[in-house]
Amino acid sequence: PVDEILAELHEIKAEKKLFFFIDDNFAGSIPLARELAEALAPVGIRWVTQMSIDAAHDEGFVEALARAGCRGVLIGFESLERDTLRLMQKKFNTMGGGYGPALANLQRHGIRVYGTFIFGYGTETPETFENAYDFAADNNFFLAAFNHLTPFPGTALYDRLARENRLHYKAWWLEDSYAYNTLPFDTGGMGGAEITR
Repeated sequence: PVDEILAELHEIKAEKKLFFFIDDNFAGSIPLARELAEALAPVGIRWVTQMSIDAAHDEGFVEALARAGCRGVLIGFESLERDTLRLMQKKFNTMGGGYGPALANLQRHGIRVYGTFIFGYGTETPETFENAYDFAADNNFFLAAFNHLTPFPGTALYDRLARENRLHYKAWWLEDSYAYNTLPFDTGGMGGAEITR
């Protein structure tokens, strides 16, 4: 409840300079997020969160975030390729006229972007990496992270790769020969070393 959030913030705001609202998608419900933003505005804190890019098409919502003290959002762009987004079931990333208008709204209201990208879906070409880098630079991202796909146990991705016999090790996370930042599966496209370099 909003009043409980506000009570907690009032207790600790003198000790902190910046808050991180840890939520996979702060804007999962725009009406609820707007209600919280409006309640946060008079508190006078600076904060960051995570949200999906589709919410940034609503300029009134972005403006409410800025008035509430939001200074940055982590957005999982994941890919710039429509086919890859379809595989990720993130077609909503390209709604509302694409990324441009949404990023312009954030920039206009002084909200910085930490953009993340994922590679390893088997759809990459050498240009994919350059395109992602250029996109982050051209849009003045505050931070950008370029990660590889990881099939964690218990996920649909892990189950699918196991069914397709594409895992290099059944329990890669327990495998002595597995090293961080390597792909423990066959992408079906570019090799793991090409993706992680």
